[in-house]
Amino acid sequence: FMKKCTTGYCTAQAVDKSGKPLVGAAKASSMKKCYTDYCTAQAVDKNGKPLAGAAQASFIKKCVSSF
Repeated sequence: FMKKCTTGYCTAQAVDKSGKPLVGAAKASSMKKCYTDYCTAQAVDKNGKPLAGAAQASFIKKCVSSF
């Protein structure tokens, strides 16, 4: 569900300044940034504290690859 929801959200955000949908490399770049931003927000430990360093990088890499 979250993957579908996030993909829909990121697709909706992939538009240029005039509101036209992006295509090709521009869309891919926008989608990757959106997924990375989403995964960064999710990178917290069991106590709710944000991850840092290698733990954060590993979490983000795994999270982004799931899309």
